Amino acid sequence: MKYCISTVFFINNTARRQRTSDYFTKHFDRFFEVFPKVYPDADCIVHLQSMAKHKYSFTERPWLKVIETRMPNCMSIQKLQREKPIWANPEYDYVFTSDLDAVPCPRVAQAQLDFMESGYDIHTIRDTTNHQQHMMGGLSGFHSVAVRQKIRNFYEYIFSAPLVDDMEYEQFYMRDVFWTPQFTKLAHIGQGAPKQGEDETRKLKRSKRLVKLDRSITIAGGWENME
Repeated sequence: MKYCISTVFFINNTARRQRTSDYFTKHFDRFFEVFPKVYPDADCIVHLQSMAKHKYSFTERPWLKVIETRMPNCMSIQKLQREKPIWANPEYDYVFTSDLDAVPCPRVAQAQLDFMESGYDIHTIRDTTNHQQHMMGGLSGFHSVAVRQKIRNFYEYIFSAPLVDDMEYEQFYMRDVFWTPQFTKLAHIGQGAPKQGEDETRKLKRSKRLVKLDRSITIAGGWENME
C-alpha cells in the first residue's frame, strides 16, 4: 500500500500577527527532521500558498513534494487543500492529513497503519481534551478509492465548503462530508478525549482488538497505551 502525509502551509491574518519566520523555521525543521524516521515508507506533500513561500525555504528531499498553489485568503478552504491528493495523486492508496508544526509521532503512525489494515474508509484521531470535533483536520485519513467512488473530484468536494476564516469550520465540513453513513469509519480515541456520544467506548479502554459498534464506527480500544 502506498500512502502520503498531506499538509498545507499558508499565511492568514492570525499567522501574520502571531508567527514570525523563526516560528516556522523552528517547527518545520523539526517536522522534516523526524518525518523519515517515523514514516520511512511514506511521502510528504506540502500544499504551499504562493504568498507564503518567502516565509520558509523547503529543502529538496526524495520523499517531499511541494506543490505551489493559489488559495483564497480563507482558512476553511486553505485547510481543505490537505485532502486534495485523494483525487490529484491517485497513486496513493491512502492519504493522511497533518499539521506542519506538529512533530510526527510513532504512536500516530501506528494508528494510521492500523487503519490501513482495517479495510475502513475514513480515519480520525481524537487524543486530547482539545479535540472536540468528530474529525480533526490534521489527524484524519482516507482510503482514496473509497472516497473517489462517492465524490468524483476535489472541486465537487469543496463546492459547498463555507468561506469562513476560522479553523473550526474545516472540521465541521469534514464531519458533514465524511462522518456519514456512506462511509465506514475508524476512530482512535485517547484517554480523556471527547467521545462524541459514543458511550460504548468506555468499556473498550483496555481492549486490544477492534470492536464494531452500532453506529458503524469502530473504536481501536486501548490506544491510549500504545507507544
